[in-house]
This record gives sequence, structure tokens and C-alpha cells, in this order.
Amino acid sequence: MDIRRYKIYFKGRVQNVGFRYKSKILATNLNLSGYVRNLTNGDVEMEIQGEMIYIQNLLDKLNHDWVIDIREINKEEIEIIDDEREFKII
Repeated sequence: MDIRRYKIYFKGRVQNVGFRYKSKILATNLNLSGYVRNLTNGDVEMEIQGEMIYIQNLLDKLNHDWVIDIREINKEEIEIIDDEREFKII
């Protein structure tokens, strides 16, 4: 298994469009863990952990949503958190 963890910042039309809830549903269905939250500057921050193929699947689905309009993604690989099991909206 290729387990990774990323901190990702999304810019664009990413607040007030169901981004966090869609992220939670997708992450839960794909067995990914981490969190997603809105930032005061209008961006969304996410930490996502799991198999790389499923992380990419989640990002692809968010990128092709008809309401969400991601203009920029900044992604940085960070240290894995052992024993994290769920994906939260915070």
C-alpha cells in the first residue's frame, strides 16, 4: 500500500458550495482520513491520508463537480498520523 498524507489548500469557488460535505462523503467512501475546513480568506484547507490512488480519486471528483470551481490547488506531503481513522469537517 502506498499510504500518504497531504496538506492541501484549495482556491476558487470552494466555500458555500458543499465542498466540505462532498469531501467528507468521498473520503469516508474511499477509506481516507483527515479533515477539511474553511479558512477566513475564502480558501479551504484539507489534510488527507490514505492510499494515493484513492486520494487522487477524491481530488478528481472534486475537480469535476459542476458547482465547485477549483482554480488552484497547493499540495504538500506531510507526515502520516498513525491510528487516524476518520475524516472530519472542522
